[in-house]
Amino acid sequence: MLKVAVKFCGNCNPQISVSEILREIQEKAAGILPGVEFVYQGAEEADLLLVISGCPVDCAERPQGISREIVVAGESVNYVTCGLSGLSSQVVNLLKNLLNWEE
Repeated sequence: MLKVAVKFCGNCNPQISVSEILREIQEKAAGILPGVEFVYQGAEEADLLLVISGCPVDCAERPQGISREIVVAGESVNYVTCGLSGLSSQVVNLLKNLLNWEE
């Protein structure tokens, strides 16, 4: 099981809908990644931090204690532009790779 803590930015300059992106990620992951559980940051310990920022500035504060992260910032994932339509697929692919690497 891979616990993914979700952290949103303050949404001061949103260019994407952070809640919509999370919903898309969860829907795509549900069918192919049964070993992934999404929790809200601070709810409990997690293995990975998923930061979803509404713009490329990515000013969301990171909590202490989680060393691995995936960052959605505007239309990029881990600072590589993928366009709005590719964000959720790219995150799911990264999660899939992490699960395969840990097994």
